[in-house]
Amino acid sequence: MDYICLVYVDENRLASLPRAERDTLLAKTCDYRQALITEQHYQWGQWLPSARLATTLRHRDGGLRLRDGAAVPGDQQLALVVLLRARDLDQALRLAAGLPLVRLGCVEVRPLSEPAPWSRQGDAQGREAFVD
Repeated sequence: MDYICLVYVDENRLASLPRAERDTLLAKTCDYRQALITEQHYQWGQWLPSARLATTLRHRDGGLRLRDGAAVPGDQQLALVVLLRARDLDQALRLAAGLPLVRLGCVEVRPLSEPAPWSRQGDAQGREAFVD
């Protein structure tokens, strides 16, 4: 089964690390990724730019509102998304706990058991259900 791992990091804490420590953290992250690939757990991953570069949009009062920044304010922001393959949630949690960046924040693990409604063939509501 596939599990999505949403890794949240305190960007200020990460930025305040001495360069050598940041480089070590990056190297450990790359090494762990390679180990996950070798063990056939790693499916996909993507670093995200700083939350300061995000734009959040919401429907409010019949219109769209845009705001600079992440959707949820706070110290920890979404920094990395990783798709893992594991036999069960327990294994997925153990694999996610090994992600080096977790030491600077947390990781949310969710099973991906159902395809999105718009990805199903012949689904009449499909993507159109989300378009105004």
